[in-house]
Amino acid sequence: MNRPTCTKAALVAKAGGAAASAPGLVSPLISRIRKVVLSPKSEWGVIASEPTTVAELYAGYVIPLALPAALVGFLRMHSGLTSLRLFVSALLGVFIVGLFINVLAPTFCGRRDLRQALKVAAYSLTPASLSSVLALAPPILATPLQLLAGLYGSYLLYLGLPVLMRSTREKAFGYSASVVICTALVCVVFAVLSTVFAEVQTK
Repeated sequence: MNRPTCTKAALVAKAGGAAASAPGLVSPLISRIRKVVLSPKSEWGVIASEPTTVAELYAGYVIPLALPAALVGFLRMHSGLTSLRLFVSALLGVFIVGLFINVLAPTFCGRRDLRQALKVAAYSLTPASLSSVLALAPPILATPLQLLAGLYGSYLLYLGLPVLMRSTREKAFGYSASVVICTALVCVVFAVLSTVFAEVQTK
């Protein structure tokens, strides 16, 4: 009767395959981040054609990128509640920006499509999400870098709107500027509410 043999080479191959499986889980996320940041013009076309659902977008991209901000909030404030608030705000922020993008689309000769709008919001907010870790750095360094991240995110938005929302290239600047202004107003509201919430906690 033949017995299965297990050579040293086979054991090494199996171990290597098991070790490679873990990085394989995160490599698509890292690849997408790299392409969105470094080659957005070509990547927006790829993103536009993907049949990604809202649930898949959140599970595979929005939530993983929201985790660093929540972790930084916990490290700075030593508060699980603060960490949770930052995490929820990040998820809600993507949805709100997506709503703005979708609602404003006809104004700039675009086509309403909430799924595509949320994709634009999620991917254009990539630099801002990545820059959240800078909150641990001294303000003299963190503030200008976070500002640059925000500006680059606006540029990504400008590139992505005509591709995914079918707006005209001529109206892309006005479209992106309107979304940025609406987003800034929402950020102000969030900041005020956060301040009020913090004051209530301390009383």
